[in-house]
Amino acid sequence: MTLPSTAYRGYAAPTWDTKTIQQMIDYLQTTTLPVLDNRYARSPLSYFCDVANGDGISTITSVSNATWTKINAAGTVNVNNGGGWDSTTDVYTAPAAGTYYCQALVRLADGIAQNFNLAIGIGDSLADGAFVQWNKYFTGAGGRCAFDYTRICALTAGQGVFLYCFHDSGVTQNITRSALQIWRIG
Repeated sequence: MTLPSTAYRGYAAPTWDTKTIQQMIDYLQTTTLPVLDNRYARSPLSYFCDVANGDGISTITSVSNATWTKINAAGTVNVNNGGGWDSTTDVYTAPAAGTYYCQALVRLADGIAQNFNLAIGIGDSLADGAFVQWNKYFTGAGGRCAFDYTRICALTAGQGVFLYCFHDSGVTQNITRSALQIWRIG
């Protein structure tokens, strides 16, 4: 594209005018613009999921002692850009390959009487791994407890991940609230 002729503007320095703008419009209407591939991040909001469940009182998921358990995180779907969240399975399926930032919050039932270890993970299988966060719960005054979890991971297109927990308290523990956010950052 060329700048307008100085003949149209006298001896003034070239500036945008209607001839130049029309040339740009004509160019854009006749040219196929390149499409970026998945190596370049789209807007972070293009692939973003925000779900929450529970009221902090009623049980949303019972976690048996020494059992890896998927958490029911699908009470309310606040955002599901890209369509990756499935409320019937509580699984987020990555719409595109990339780097994803995942975070979760899990609240235990109030007034737990046992000390124990609680593991939280976001992954594609119910198992321990280097990315699983282990927390130590001690009983005490107040009786309310929630644990947060953060993970950055590479997901392939079509890979499903979900929120899950494990504990070793000796009895079943109840989860009364959860929140989960997953978004592609690169």
